[in-house]
Amino acid sequence: VEPALLYLLAKRDITHGYDLIEQANALGICETTVDAGAVYRALRQLEEAGLVESTWNTTGGGPARRDYAVTDAGRAHLKAWADVLRRRADMMSRFAQLCDEIE
Repeated sequence: VEPALLYLLAKRDITHGYDLIEQANALGICETTVDAGAVYRALRQLEEAGLVESTWNTTGGGPARRDYAVTDAGRAHLKAWADVLRRRADMMSRFAQLCDEIE
């Protein structure tokens, strides 16, 4: 969930939790539906780590909500995630090729 949230925030800069849940599910990168609790836990952890910041948005007719934005440190962390995922994808592809060679 963490890399997906950082990606979505980096693309849009500021958004709220419910919007992030919908967008994370639309990405289709998780095997199951992204759980709202997991998203909010991840956002809290990302904020504690300084990778995301939030502000209360009290505009509009509904209840106040938190808007989230990625920080520069969060953008750097996303790039590190992309490198890790790219290396893992390469390793898994090499392993799948080895398996295909078995008769």
